Amino acid sequence: MDAVRINGNLYSWGSIEAYFLGEPYRGITAISFAQNRERSKGYGTGNHRGARGRTKGQYEAEASFTMAADSYDKLCAALASMSPDGQSYGDAPPFLIVIQYVEAGLSPVTIEIQDCVISGESISESEGTDQSVVEVTVDVMRITRNGRSLAAGDIV
Repeated sequence: MDAVRINGNLYSWGSIEAYFLGEPYRGITAISFAQNRERSKGYGTGNHRGARGRTKGQYEAEASFTMAADSYDKLCAALASMSPDGQSYGDAPPFLIVIQYVEAGLSPVTIEIQDCVISGESISESEGTDQSVVEVTVDVMRITRNGRSLAAGDIV
């Protein structure tokens, strides 16, 4: 059953709390994540000519975020300190991103973007009053929503 809204509250950008490496980061200006489970149907003989079933499929997850340049620099420093050479944030061990939606009167929603590594970044500056931001692409292994996933079973 869908929740009854208290005072009409809905989740929105202001409801989001973002955690990287277990620490809150306030410089997030955008975040995007997706998961997909591509399945195939199996056919055989018979007058019905319909599918006999479908495969369990192949699971894929992806994420990206935009972060204020100063916040991203702190994240890169933390990741680099965990890398084998202490310098490359791209070689840091996989990390966890936690996104929580918290709004009065609604049950919190926790999204875990698991086993992340930074795979790309893009910076574009122009004259004006906007803050400097970095668009970051993350290679992701799995996404869970309140502990549940689109794909069953453990990923080893």
